[in-house]
Amino acid sequence: MQAGQITFEDYFMASFDVLPLKIVGWEGVLGFVFMAGALLPVVAVLPGTDGEGVHEDTIDSLHVRHRSRHACACCGSAIGATSR
Repeated sequence: MQAGQITFEDYFMASFDVLPLKIVGWEGVLGFVFMAGALLPVVAVLPGTDGEGVHEDTIDSLHVRHRSRHACACCGSAIGATSR
């Protein structure tokens, strides 16, 4: 994952006239999309002995976030801090 991001950054910095900060931002967006779209489903079905055989339960994590005011506040502050 890290090697792909570095390659992406080097390619776009060398090939196009794009501000470095914009490239870093797109790196983060594409990294998030890849993690949420590809890796979370894979991790959810991996076998294991911890947590009743499940390593990551994304649906349960979203339910916990919506039920907890503290979790919502943390997510909201993280999103608010990065959107400026």
